[in-house]
Amino acid sequence: MGKILKNILIIFLISFGTAHAQLCPECDLSCIECDDIDGFTGNNSSAIPGVGPAGYCTFVQHQMLWLGFVAGSEDLSIQVDVGPCTSGNLEIGIFEAIDCNDATLISNCYGGLNGNAIPDGQSGIVTSNQPLVIGQYYFLVFDVTSGPPAGCDFTLSVLDGETGAEDINEAASLEQDVQLCDGDDYEFEPEFDGDLTAYEWELNGVDAGESLSYNFDESEYGTYTLCATPFNFCSEGDQVCTEITVGESYEEYYYIQACYEDCAIFEGELYCNDGERDFEYETIYGCDSIIYLEIEWYNSEDEHYLGEIVLCQGEIFEYEGEDYYESGSYYVELEDPNECDSIVEFDLIILDTIIVDIYDTICVGQLYIWQGDTLMQSGMFSDTSFTSNGCDSLTHLNFTVQESFEVFLQEEICGGQGFTVGDMVLTNADSYQIQLNSVEGCDSIVNLELSVSDTIYVEYYESLCPGESLRYGDSLYVEEGIYQHDYLTDSGCDSIELLTISLLQNSDSLINEVICAGESVILEGQTYEKSGEYELLITNTVGCDSLIRLDLEVLEPRVEDRVYWICPGDSVNIYGEYYFNEGLVSRTGLASNGCDSIINAELIFNEAYEFTISESICEGEVYNFEGTAYSQTGIYVRELSSLDGCDSILTLELNVNDTILTRLNTRICEGETYLFGGQELDRAGEFEDLLISDQGCDSLVILDLAIDEIHEEFLMESICEGDSVYFVDSFIKSEG
Repeated sequence: MGKILKNILIIFLISFGTAHAQLCPECDLSCIECDDIDGFTGNNSSAIPGVGPAGYCTFVQHQMLWLGFVAGSEDLSIQVDVGPCTSGNLEIGIFEAIDCNDATLISNCYGGLNGNAIPDGQSGIVTSNQPLVIGQYYFLVFDVTSGPPAGCDFTLSVLDGETGAEDINEAASLEQDVQLCDGDDYEFEPEFDGDLTAYEWELNGVDAGESLSYNFDESEYGTYTLCATPFNFCSEGDQVCTEITVGESYEEYYYIQACYEDCAIFEGELYCNDGERDFEYETIYGCDSIIYLEIEWYNSEDEHYLGEIVLCQGEIFEYEGEDYYESGSYYVELEDPNECDSIVEFDLIILDTIIVDIYDTICVGQLYIWQGDTLMQSGMFSDTSFTSNGCDSLTHLNFTVQESFEVFLQEEICGGQGFTVGDMVLTNADSYQIQLNSVEGCDSIVNLELSVSDTIYVEYYESLCPGESLRYGDSLYVEEGIYQHDYLTDSGCDSIELLTISLLQNSDSLINEVICAGESVILEGQTYEKSGEYELLITNTVGCDSLIRLDLEVLEPRVEDRVYWICPGDSVNIYGEYYFNEGLVSRTGLASNGCDSIINAELIFNEAYEFTISESICEGEVYNFEGTAYSQTGIYVRELSSLDGCDSILTLELNVNDTILTRLNTRICEGETYLFGGQELDRAGEFEDLLISDQGCDSLVILDLAIDEIHEEFLMESICEGDSVYFVDSFIKSEG
């Protein structure tokens, strides 16, 4: 749409040259002034009502007129000087209406609806209330508060900002010879020194839209031509073009086969491991070119593992003509049908002859079975057999016959301990004979003489004042508690001493006292009369130091000077006493802290007031008086409170001026005109003209105009030569 409007305006400029745009009765692009409107003069009178935007600040749209302009800045303030006017006041506001659609007020508005229409001889300033788009067109919309033929001369002065479209007569700067790869995109943002609305873009001669920038995202490789033409609403510049080359990215795959652990040559490089590889290159346009290389070994599966081969000691393993008889890992190289090496791997395990040594013991009198024989005497015996793997196994038996034995013991334990013999725990002093089994399981006798030493307990009690300490043994104690000290007696048994420490309390205290001046506080026989902090150290009943802190505050009598403003008939209560007369008063009472409080007061009377307001309004209007709307002539009274809080009376004398109606009956002859309300009337009918009376109210004049027809009469007269005929104030001598 912007391109179409631009073309329409260019045709308009070609047709009318640089002539100023005219005021239009409705929104029209031909009403847009491309030059600066600073100093523009005009008159908003019109014989037709026109079409105004919705939301215009007027009660009635009388004769709407539109004037377009082009914004040269984001902020704009225009002074409108009004006068002279035939009648009525000027109404004006700034509207945004792209393609004359959805007109929106974007400034303050002078109009009758807002009660601020600009009268004859005065000025107003219209200011945009949102940032304007440089190069975009907007409209000043005019009206008048009276009907036709009312109108006002006006002059526009741009106070802040700029208007007018810059004449675009050059091309923009566009980046040249751009090279891209398929899948890339590129943002073109031309450089242009001047005010413009946008660029008209063409790609390979096809319209690509209008914007301040262009995002190129073509993916097919080839060469493209991108052109940009700068324009604003009133003109366009030269077209600039650039070439864009889109290069192609590609992928290639190569497969190479070689013998296992050989190396393959590709692009002059050796590769000795199988698998897939990829290589990235750049084309002449800088685009990615990827080559995928896959190397596969002919005999990657020809490395065979025969597993573990187990032989007994003295046996031989034969493979491919070779004998193997020692434990180890072996690798045998062969050649496959592709003439590639093939490796056979195996692990050879030579099992040694197993020799087992057995040590065993029996008690005297027991029997032991060995390989079917019964053994009763100590000695060493051997036997040869085969293992589960078929190899030899040699077993040696070291055999012992154990005798019984007897032990005598004397032991001493501490009280609370026990002495363990076998599975028994003994705690009492006595003589014991205990029969046990030895580690070999044979009988043994333990003879035990057991004695018990008791544990010694000692308890001590001590008291400490705060800050004192007690040394006991190698320890220093400052806190209360029960502390245990363990010792060993000469016999090695426990000796326990328990120390119980109790902590005595100081009787520290803080006393806060508030007294009135002249009073005192007695503490421990001492008298205190002044404000301050005092400390007194004493000994309490348990013999510890105690600190008494006294925080004493002495309150002085409070003296307060006050001024009371009261209304006539009111009173003031000061400490229970009421005062009704002006003057000075001094009264003593008790303050909230219980001490004396003296109030010196001055009583002053405030006055009550009466005011009368006289106002006039027009018929149909209302006057708001103290929250109530009045529309009829009368006297209205309101009782109010003054700023001092006293009664005041406000009287309104309201006069309502009637609307003036005048009727005129006039007759004219056919062919004549009658001037009425600024119009030349030449037809019969009833006409109205709305005026403003001396009181500022509507005055309606109704004209009843009648037109008398002209009567035509033909006369035939004959005269003699030299005679004359008198006709309509003149003598006629010639025929005709």
